[in-house]
Amino acid sequence: MLARLEGFHIRAAYRMARKHKPERTPEGWVYPSSEDVLEETGLHSMEHYIQVRRDTISAYIVHQPVFDVCRGRERRRGSRPRQFWWDQPMELDGAREPAETEPDFGGGEAGML
Repeated sequence: MLARLEGFHIRAAYRMARKHKPERTPEGWVYPSSEDVLEETGLHSMEHYIQVRRDTISAYIVHQPVFDVCRGRERRRGSRPRQFWWDQPMELDGAREPAETEPDFGGGEAGML
């Protein structure tokens, strides 16, 4: 699923780019590197944006009393195994520290439109 989202993201970045655009040659299409396109447009990878969002949510939720109750529980016998949100890769321990005032959502050289 992440690969499809990344593909859409880079195709959108190709359309926003001015210098690093795909070119059609007699042999076929030539695509610039994704890093160059994202740098030119001031974007980050989708994985970066997902991680920033997870960190923002974790910074909020770790201060809720239900967090400690949920994290300390064991799965009940007979219930289906599933991945809970606190088992996903997040910086939960670092989130208990005071959150930064302005999270880095990107922007880069392009800035805001």
